[in-house]
Amino acid sequence: MNNLKEDVVIVGAGPIGLLLGCWLRKLGVSVRILEKRMTCSTQSKATSMNAYSLTILHALGLYDTFEAAGKRVQDLHLYWQQKRLMRVNYRRLSSKYNHILCLEQPKTEALLESHFLAAGGRLDRGVEVIRLQEDAETVRVYACHHETSREECLTTNYVVGCDGGKSKIREQLGFLFPGRNHGSGFIMVDATISWSDDLSSVHYFVSDDAFLILIPLSGNKHRLIIRTPNNENEKVNGDKLAVYQNLVKQYGPLDLTLHDIIWESKTTYYNRLSDHYGQGRVWLAGDACHLFSSIGGLGMNTGFQDALGLAWRLAGLLKGRFHETVLESYELERRALVQQLIGRTNEMTAMITRVNRDPVALRDWLPIMANRDRLATILPLHFSGLSQRYEKGLLVESSESLIGQLIPYFALTDQEIYLSSYDFIDGSYFYLLHGDTLSDETFWPHYKKWIKPIQFQADDWQQVTRSLGLQTDEAVLIRPDGIVAAKATIQNTRKTFFPILKQIIKE
Repeated sequence: MNNLKEDVVIVGAGPIGLLLGCWLRKLGVSVRILEKRMTCSTQSKATSMNAYSLTILHALGLYDTFEAAGKRVQDLHLYWQQKRLMRVNYRRLSSKYNHILCLEQPKTEALLESHFLAAGGRLDRGVEVIRLQEDAETVRVYACHHETSREECLTTNYVVGCDGGKSKIREQLGFLFPGRNHGSGFIMVDATISWSDDLSSVHYFVSDDAFLILIPLSGNKHRLIIRTPNNENEKVNGDKLAVYQNLVKQYGPLDLTLHDIIWESKTTYYNRLSDHYGQGRVWLAGDACHLFSSIGGLGMNTGFQDALGLAWRLAGLLKGRFHETVLESYELERRALVQQLIGRTNEMTAMITRVNRDPVALRDWLPIMANRDRLATILPLHFSGLSQRYEKGLLVESSESLIGQLIPYFALTDQEIYLSSYDFIDGSYFYLLHGDTLSDETFWPHYKKWIKPIQFQADDWQQVTRSLGLQTDEAVLIRPDGIVAAKATIQNTRKTFFPILKQIIKE
């Protein structure tokens, strides 16, 4: 039995565990990931990353790598009874990444794993966590190596369970995982196809008793999600290609032809939320604390936000910057936000699966004058994640517009210098953006290490204030995860910003 010391042990090498590992390594934290599977996942599962997730990859320096492997999508088309109702256009998003990036989960995991290992992380496969033992300063992780039946005990500062919907870590914490089953089965198929229409967009074909969703993937492949009137999620016997082709003809476009079936899965719709996200030195992220129906594609994307939100807090704690209260804010913020997202996803799922047959609900999707702003602006923002906002709390000063949201995108170019708002998402520092002169007396000496004031020149500040909706005499405080924590006039920065910082930063 070995006794090794790691800063953080992550349980689960899915996309969330690997992304969390990448962020922690970027922030100088030693990380070991334990995964009970012997090999990488072959299950396609999650396929799309929204604008918020792409921003998180940008901050890691990984966006270009992912874009080269994936498929950009800027349009979503919705059909009702084979008639096109509307188009959701992502090009208007206030983001550098005004699109969805579609990529099969095994490729996402492979890219993240490669980066994690190159950054000095350690990943052990075939290792299953048996139990945890926590004391005031450490956690002992008892694990079994399946190949050799060897037991190991690791000593670590923190454990994060990223081990999916059947999380053993959540079980050991004793947390409940309530939710809603929609009572509707569906089929997922990855295939090569041919079709005379636009193969670069997402298409939702909804009818009174069924639906078919078509999602482009990398390498000329597509994901089909099919719900039938009889909830046919039984195992398909015989000629799979013929069976799925018949379902496409019934519920999708008539001239779409399937060629090769690459992967298939059957499941049901449900949404679940853990009653807690963690306690003490053991925390949860991703599917371990929330499960989403695939309608809206929020599952993995929400887990990406968990990973960043937990990484900067853990790194700050391990470096002696923060009080333990910073982890309390992780649960308060993330759980409240996910509760809202699950509510919206339940509504959308009930409508698309036709559990909700209220004509008023369907009317919200119709391309009528009353819906013009909603369809053009609100829906893309919802699917992109950019409309999400934390309510007033420990690290959010108010519930005003902008406060509690991811910083809107802006970019400034001055000769050879390029600066974008996404450069402030570094996981390490709070940034104070302003266009006036701040004296040293404005900052308490013990906070100067964790706050970086950025003073913009007059012309640049005009552009920044337009992008952020600020007055020219205001300053704004950005958290390490890119969330806008507070704004205030330049004279009131100390009065407004320091009460927020004092709650978490050690003096």
